[in-house]
Amino acid sequence: MQSSAAADLVAGITHRYAFIDQQVNLGLSKEFVMRSQCTRLLAEIADVEGLTESTVGPVLQALAGGPWDVAQKIALAEAVDRATMKHASTDRKARTQQNMVGAHNYFVADEWAVIHDRKVSDEGKLECMARRLYKVGLTCPSPSTLKRLMAIVIVAGKGSSAYCDPKEKQRLMKYVQGELKNLDTSKVYKGPHIKNYPEMPSKLPAEVYSFAYGSDEPTTPSSTELDKAAIETMVCATGYKAPLEVSLEERWYLVGRYAEAAAFERKMADAAISGKSALAPKKGLVKKNGKSKEYADCSKNAFGSKVCGRAQTQAKKFTKSAEEIKWFSGQAYTLATRVYDTL
Repeated sequence: MQSSAAADLVAGITHRYAFIDQQVNLGLSKEFVMRSQCTRLLAEIADVEGLTESTVGPVLQALAGGPWDVAQKIALAEAVDRATMKHASTDRKARTQQNMVGAHNYFVADEWAVIHDRKVSDEGKLECMARRLYKVGLTCPSPSTLKRLMAIVIVAGKGSSAYCDPKEKQRLMKYVQGELKNLDTSKVYKGPHIKNYPEMPSKLPAEVYSFAYGSDEPTTPSSTELDKAAIETMVCATGYKAPLEVSLEERWYLVGRYAEAAAFERKMADAAISGKSALAPKKGLVKKNGKSKEYADCSKNAFGSKVCGRAQTQAKKFTKSAEEIKWFSGQAYTLATRVYDTL
């Protein structure tokens, strides 16, 4: 089917051919007229909007059948190519990353049976999920969306307490991303590009929902069937570009150690202020006036923030992922504020 942009351009080219003949018949130099019309046509092609690779065929045929010399045909063909590339570049730019926080709400009962089946490989589960999500238009998933899909597979198939190697999590995220890209090459989905998906698929545009589900109906697993809190924890604790080599268990141990150390220092500071010099450390925490150097008179928030800062500094030693560092220091803050209440 010929687009309006291509049709208008073909009509303009045909009109120029008639104009060239009229000018030559009036006695003008054909070389001069062809050069002039080629220049004007190049400018017209450069201004065309909406010319695509799928609709440019008639334009190329019209140019090939004209009286242009070889150099002019090459220049015109290059101009057409630039016009189509301009559209392709604009189209790619419009396809921003897509977020799907409620991904666990988008699958039907048969698909959940596959996702929970421990006999099905993780790759098989991700392929099943990708087929459904492509139908709702998910083609450019954001890093957080990829992490969420990976977490659903691990938690649903192996349990909420399951441990997964960081490199394996990275591999699964890349796998589902590749599956969605492969599906996108089919160009079956014709709906709008959705940047932020609604929590529930029922809130999708009517045409998207109808295409994706037909007579099927998406279902949301109960809390006993799918531990959503565990999914959120895994999403927060997973880096996208830089896999963390320290296991989840090791990270929790380190968080606990930082919080315990901070709590001990707070107790020593309190001892120094109250005059219990026997309990106070000899160096590092007490100024000459008897005030704590770091933790004395700290509010709960200030105490947690200091521990958070120390944990963040340590986390940077074993990961470059900003998401991992944020998670680590955040957990240290939470644990430290709990410790504070016991002081």
